[in-house]
Amino acid sequence: MLRIALIIIIALLCGCSVGRDYEPPTAELPPSWERAKLEAEVSAGWLKPLSDPTLQQLLTEAVQNNFDYKAAVERVSEAYAIRKLAAAPLRPGVDLSGQYRRSLESQNLASLPGGNEENEYGVGAILSWEVDLFGRI
Repeated sequence: MLRIALIIIIALLCGCSVGRDYEPPTAELPPSWERAKLEAEVSAGWLKPLSDPTLQQLLTEAVQNNFDYKAAVERVSEAYAIRKLAAAPLRPGVDLSGQYRRSLESQNLASLPGGNEENEYGVGAILSWEVDLFGRI
């Protein structure tokens, strides 16, 4: 039993080695990360001690007109809306309805002289909820 455990431990340790020619990959940051870093630094107010209004104005305009950032914010909002729609069937549904109808029969009918006037009102409510017993939703 001890021999089997020793063989397993040696096999696991040998499996962790990567070899002699291993070179770690170089990771270059995408330009969007640099932009996000600049936005964070501008919003943190690191330029205020420099007291250069032109530079502050240019950087503020750059952050405000950064459409990549605005598009990312909109994508997050879109993801929240999609999640709400996906989770909607898990909640109870309510359907309310109302109606009103007024009718007046013609005075030219031979059976009812003077016409007959009717007012009809209707209100309805339906509460439904599908219990997800088998994980379909």
